[in-house]
Amino acid sequence: MAFAMLLGGGGGFDALDLLPAEQYWQVKNVAVNVDGMLRQLPSSDAETPDVSRQIENLGSAIPKVRDAAGEEIAAHGSAVIPQLRDASDSSDPEVAARARELIHRLESNRQAGAIRRLMAIRTLGELEDERALEVLRRLQPSRKPFESEYAERAVARIEGRPWRRAAQRGESDVWRLPESCGLVAEARLFDQPGADVGSLHDAVRKAMPMLQAMGGGAEDPMRMIATKLIEVFEKTGNLRVDSVVAGMTEDIDEGSGKLVVIFRGVYNAPAFSQWLQDEGTAADDGGRILRPDEEVGIAMPSDRHLAILITPGRDNLDESRAMLAGLKRREKPLERNAKMTALVRKVAPASFVWARGTIPRSIRDEPAFGNTFSDIAFDATQEDGVVSMSLEAEGPDADQVRAFSAQLDAQLQTAKTQLQQMAQMGPMAGMFQPVTELLESIRIGSKQKTMKVTGSFKPDLMSLAAPWIGIAPMMQAID
Repeated sequence: MAFAMLLGGGGGFDALDLLPAEQYWQVKNVAVNVDGMLRQLPSSDAETPDVSRQIENLGSAIPKVRDAAGEEIAAHGSAVIPQLRDASDSSDPEVAARARELIHRLESNRQAGAIRRLMAIRTLGELEDERALEVLRRLQPSRKPFESEYAERAVARIEGRPWRRAAQRGESDVWRLPESCGLVAEARLFDQPGADVGSLHDAVRKAMPMLQAMGGGAEDPMRMIATKLIEVFEKTGNLRVDSVVAGMTEDIDEGSGKLVVIFRGVYNAPAFSQWLQDEGTAADDGGRILRPDEEVGIAMPSDRHLAILITPGRDNLDESRAMLAGLKRREKPLERNAKMTALVRKVAPASFVWARGTIPRSIRDEPAFGNTFSDIAFDATQEDGVVSMSLEAEGPDADQVRAFSAQLDAQLQTAKTQLQQMAQMGPMAGMFQPVTELLESIRIGSKQKTMKVTGSFKPDLMSLAAPWIGIAPMMQAID
């Protein structure tokens, strides 16, 4: 399912698109009509207040002055959050700490309101009523996160025009990966047409027969999903993933090596950090580094990037701090790795998902691989709505590569047969057809020391995701 979302989410993965509008407004007990949606969008022309004096007083030696300054700032609401973010980096620890406390306090209310506005804008587009055009056009110049884009999309829908997010340009984040990486990968979501992510509504509807048959439909699954998503989004705000890069060192194993994943997109870093902390995640460096455990560090250098560092078997706080500092300085350590630089620069621009490098020793030594392969190259391209994939894996022994390829092909044929049987099981009939078609397209062969696997599919996210949503209750029961 995750792979389907990755390849099918052209234009960037917008998390709020997972939430069906009708379910959101049902939970909020709001009637869905043009007038009702317009009431959710009050205009705000007030100038942003200057609270620099009050921020300075947050560091006063007099407690009453500090407290009064905090209340004065809070009274202005979320409009002063940008000034507080600047203050959270103050050299005065008292000012920085109180600024962060105020941000948390104001963000708690701000995110719910922001989500409500975005859902109202999106719903107006879905209603396709021209009466909403005047208000939506006024929102197009908005500088609030996501508002301008949502308004543009809604206007286009009402006017019957196709809409596509403006392409994001800039150098790849792959160069921000550690110099020691031996295997790197990238997925660019922002510049591919892909499939419209839409919502999970269609996927859950396809899984409903399975849920009902297994007793999982006693409660309305759509309402359950919507309620949980709303709970999260009203704490984190919306987020969008435009690209993902990942790098792994060749020596990764228990007690050595590292894996780094860097997401680029749009999100509210302080709100996301606070949500993780509220969920029990430990924080360092004023919430800019989150640590689910000592082997995992999450760095948030800005509202555009989030990086995850995993170091099996060892504490990585110092490395997480170094990673955060490097990201803030826009360093490009991978450029110092001559081998990886040569491999990356040869990747075709059409490959919107790709991987290059050497398979880590700990993975090569796994019994399933039998040390058959050392280097891999994966590419995914998209043309006329079809994603084509190619994987080449090279090993030291031609006979071993040939035998592995034959064994993998036999396992593929078995999987096809089993999936066809599952597709004929009562309520699951038809749910697995898209996955079956994907497997049918796969071809496996070998030439000398290289195995090549190819396949293709239409990135219909809902069709590919639905079977796995249906299987989820079964897997949970087995566990």
